[in-house]
Amino acid sequence: MLDFRLPPLLLLLATVAAAQTPLDDRLVGYDYPYPVETIAVETQGLDLEMAYMDVRPEAPNGRAVVLLHGKNFSGAYWADTVGRLTAAGFRAIVPDQIGFGKSSKPTDVQYSFHALATHTAALLDTLGVDRAAVVGHSMGGMLATRFALMYPERTERLALVNPIGLEDWKRAAPYLPVDGWVAQELAKEPADVQAYMRDAYFGGAWREAYDPLLEIQQGWIAGPDWPRLARVSALTYDMIFTQPVVYEFGDVAAPTLLVIGQRDRTALRRDAAPPA
Repeated sequence: MLDFRLPPLLLLLATVAAAQTPLDDRLVGYDYPYPVETIAVETQGLDLEMAYMDVRPEAPNGRAVVLLHGKNFSGAYWADTVGRLTAAGFRAIVPDQIGFGKSSKPTDVQYSFHALATHTAALLDTLGVDRAAVVGHSMGGMLATRFALMYPERTERLALVNPIGLEDWKRAAPYLPVDGWVAQELAKEPADVQAYMRDAYFGGAWREAYDPLLEIQQGWIAGPDWPRLARVSALTYDMIFTQPVVYEFGDVAAPTLLVIGQRDRTALRRDAAPPA
């Protein structure tokens, strides 16, 4: 019986080539699981575009959920969650924050969670959504917390999924200027993306099901806009490091659910912190 399967080496090379398909800064040609639209965002003197998915259920229950992505992701990875939410009657609103995914990526603005929360509120205004449950993963957990603090009347419930910001890293590790983050980003190879995710997110164990999480980050490193995207990434790292929300958790009024896995070891500046 003939075996038409690729030899292991060729299969590995094909997988690596597919994962490293070059991508531009706005992910042109990279398909999201649901239709993507944009709204205009004016911030700090710039006219920008914020991309989002607005997925409505066939049998609506009158409630909406906002899904906020993490630092190394875009709204696209919420596909399964969106499917489950809409099947249960919820409207799912999934933005790409400015600086991420298919949204604009300026390098001459100050990135802040306050600004991102304001953009998210503007999106809800555009969509006619007064109140929603807010779900944030990783960096999105910091943003979701900031949104709940700024807009308590609009936050029906809060869910934080493996959120960062549960500690103030600058108390344990020295500050790294933006140019230092840029240098670290520019030194990355596509293979480094998988190594980081494997060790930081999945306890050193990688599964084939995780492969789609690599596509955008690896594609950007291999793509034409990486030097500029590296600066955007550095600016958002600076935002995360310098704007902790941990001191304000006590002010969150919304009922809050924490979903925290034991294998997530994300910690900015881990390499510079003392062993203790």
